[in-house]
Amino acid sequence: MNTDTFDPAEDRVGAAVAEYLEARDSGHPLSVADWLARYPDLAAELREFLDDGAAAGLRVFRGRVREPDLTTDERVLGEYELLERIGGNMGTVYRARQLNLPREVAVKVLLRAGTGDRARFRTEAEAMARLRHPNIVRILEVSRGGGTPFFTMDWYPGGTLADRAEFARQPRRAAVVVEKIAGAVHHAHRHGLLHRDLKPANVLLDDKGEPVVADFGLAVPLDRTAETDRRVAGTPAYMAPEQLNGEFTVATDVFGVGAILYELLTGRPPAYGPTLAVVLDRVRLAAPVPPDQLNPRIDPDLSAICMKCLAKEPGDRYATAADIAADLERFRLALPPLARPLGPLGRASRLLREARAAGDFRALAPGLVGQAALVLGTNVGVFALLCAGASEVWVWVALFTPNVSLFVLLARERWCARERYNPARFHLWSIWVGQTTACAAVMIGSRLAAGADLSRGIEAGYIGGAGLNALAFVVMGSLFAGRQYLLGLAWAGTAVVMGVFPYAAPLIYAGLIAACCLLTGFQLSALREDRA
Repeated sequence: MNTDTFDPAEDRVGAAVAEYLEARDSGHPLSVADWLARYPDLAAELREFLDDGAAAGLRVFRGRVREPDLTTDERVLGEYELLERIGGNMGTVYRARQLNLPREVAVKVLLRAGTGDRARFRTEAEAMARLRHPNIVRILEVSRGGGTPFFTMDWYPGGTLADRAEFARQPRRAAVVVEKIAGAVHHAHRHGLLHRDLKPANVLLDDKGEPVVADFGLAVPLDRTAETDRRVAGTPAYMAPEQLNGEFTVATDVFGVGAILYELLTGRPPAYGPTLAVVLDRVRLAAPVPPDQLNPRIDPDLSAICMKCLAKEPGDRYATAADIAADLERFRLALPPLARPLGPLGRASRLLREARAAGDFRALAPGLVGQAALVLGTNVGVFALLCAGASEVWVWVALFTPNVSLFVLLARERWCARERYNPARFHLWSIWVGQTTACAAVMIGSRLAAGADLSRGIEAGYIGGAGLNALAFVVMGSLFAGRQYLLGLAWAGTAVVMGVFPYAAPLIYAGLIAACCLLTGFQLSALREDRA
């Protein structure tokens, strides 16, 4: 699945050259004059091809130049003798001997005849030439003129990472190698280049085993990714999900670095399957099996780093390739990486720290702090009034004063934020209003059920209110802020304690409801302004 497949209908020059060379290879060469007359608007480009001495030794079939026969004179290309075919993406790579210098080099030759292919090939060479990094392949020479396009690179005798299986037995060594690859990829990003096809086969190894990122044949400038046609580019088994939609960002290469690490650790690519259809489905939908579940030698921290790179959502991955390198360095130094998997206590701690929608209600902070003082005073007052045998009217005044105050506070917040209310925010507002209303209804019902015993009715109302508060705060924990879960548990325990000491219910309720208001108010005050 590669955007560089050639279509003669899309490149008239390539089709014309293919026609000419096919006729020549079939033993019935075309007359040059007649051939040029068929394409008068392409005459300049076609004459350039005819003047290309190096092209005479190459043969074309359907727009693609056939590979040279290395047993004949075709093996000589300029100052280079092609010795062995190595591989390649947009072009074919050969191990070669430089004839005017005693050294071996790698030569990448464009075996396509179209002018568009030539332009992309030269763009690749120029992009690689701009990069100066010890872990990125070094360009030595780029061909000029109208001959067969090629460029030369340093020769790396160690093969590619795809040829090495020992890393699965040496996961810490794999981490060191990928740390260097991540640094190289970040260097390319800093210089405005996105690779788009990171995989073990595109990472070479020098004679010391150091990795060198190569094959920038699908690379595009970072500042022009939005302008790039939205065709699928890359190798399916190593693709990020967004690549299937033709979308490419830094996060795409972050996924590619993770894909390299995954294969080194497990011996297989992230999207593994018997057919292309299965592979593409897994790219879209299935998260890879964590490496430490496939290979018991792998440390869970290293597995977590790998899985963070391979997150389906780009925003869940590392922000940059440099962040991958930094986390791998922390792993190498036996420090806890940022991607360390959380245990039960860690997950619970994170759950309680989450603020969720709390930032939407930051304006309530001062009112809730004031409300804490009010509910503490009025509920202590209820206890005092009951002990003193005061008129029931005053007891109800003390009970409902904080409710009225809270309704006013919530109504003011609802009015001030009316233009930016979303469904989740309205849901929380409704929970608070419903909780307050339900507590009032329970208090009234308990009092009516108690008959002439005022104290018993009010105490039962407090116990029922505490149970309702437990339910409301747990619900708010999932929507408002994680700390509300703890308050919900506190209310559940308080309801039980009130049942044991009913006479102290107003005081117990006063202390906890004041603490809830105060803690929530302080939490809202502590939130950053940008969460509001």
